[in-house]
Amino acid sequence: MAPGAAKSVWHRRVAAGLSLALSAALLLIAADAALAQSSNAVVGTDQAAKLIQEDRLAEALEQLDRIIDRSAEYWEAHYQRGRALALMGRMQEARDALVWAVTLNPGFAHGHYLAWLAALELEDYGTAWEQAISAELAGLDMSEQFPRLTAVAQVPEDILDRLGAPRVFVAPFNTDEIEGNAELPYNRNPQVEENRISQRPDAIQGSFRLQEAAPELLELHRQMRLAIQRAPYLGLTLDPGNATVYVQLTLDTIGERSPRQLDGTLQAVAVETGEVRWQREVTLRDISSVGAIVPEIERYIREMQGEIRYREPQQRH
Repeated sequence: MAPGAAKSVWHRRVAAGLSLALSAALLLIAADAALAQSSNAVVGTDQAAKLIQEDRLAEALEQLDRIIDRSAEYWEAHYQRGRALALMGRMQEARDALVWAVTLNPGFAHGHYLAWLAALELEDYGTAWEQAISAELAGLDMSEQFPRLTAVAQVPEDILDRLGAPRVFVAPFNTDEIEGNAELPYNRNPQVEENRISQRPDAIQGSFRLQEAAPELLELHRQMRLAIQRAPYLGLTLDPGNATVYVQLTLDTIGERSPRQLDGTLQAVAVETGEVRWQREVTLRDISSVGAIVPEIERYIREMQGEIRYREPQQRH
């Protein structure tokens, strides 16, 4: 593709995705503010997005690099950085930034889409297939894009099974069993009812415990989404309206200090029928350690995948 044509494609795609990015920012603002440690990162990234709209790409990139230096885990800064780099023709860096953005915020459909487009232009077909499949399962209609891949790259042997996978929405954690219900900083959709802080006098201690554990719970929620995204025959979506299965963790007990043990119940529920398709009692011995929770979560998700994979109707593909 000629450089001018490539840039034109990116301008159209990036512009089309701007409203989606801003909507996603509204969904994730509470969680991202916690990760960014300061509202300055959120405000600065919004400003950089406007600079990109105005084609002031070098200024936007400089601002985003400063934000990432201070708040490396803020997913949208990496997403906007990927957009800017792509429009500048720096495709390898753009692909890497966009892939990292959807690692920090798995299931963000348009992030997967732009990562697919960057990988395709680099002839990185393995990454392109993974990101295209993730975008489709997250809720984008990729039916017009898949032929571009099949024309130049071998189709994965299990493509129909992967595209027909259950589409999973990870709901906010149910904290009703914890004394005091707190508003926790999840990556959530506004259609999902938010947790609220109980006003009962005997709920204060439980609310404080949940607030103290909020960073660990946020990371646990992200690791659950990553494990679902890595499972070959499960699809991850941030849109509950696109989901065929809801997954929710109910917290029974949570430790007061590190190592912070969590006990609860993890279940997968069919959206259409409300039927519980899979349920397990879970114990996570230290949610303050990513290294400790990842293998435990992946074990539960693999088991869940085996139970619900063949019980879902085939999805559009």
